[in-house]
Amino acid sequence: MPQKHMRETISDNEAGFITQSGDIRITRIRNSVHFVDKAEDPLVQVADACAYGFRRFFAKEKFGVEFVRSILRHVGDASVIGRYQRII
Repeated sequence: MPQKHMRETISDNEAGFITQSGDIRITRIRNSVHFVDKAEDPLVQVADACAYGFRRFFAKEKFGVEFVRSILRHVGDASVIGRYQRII
């Protein structure tokens, strides 16, 4: 994650620079259904945005390719889009 998107922490302020890394690690995954308000969980917001983009892509809706290309570009495997475009 670029530093411009990070919130400064107390330790960042004390050090005078951002001490955080740009990686967000998912360390625990729930093994059962868990309902939570999106406003309370940023990972649910990310998952919802990704699902929306992929749904538009597979339904051949407007901007579906752009959504998926943007999502996969950040994962580092945008070549997947070409394989799916041949199927659709």
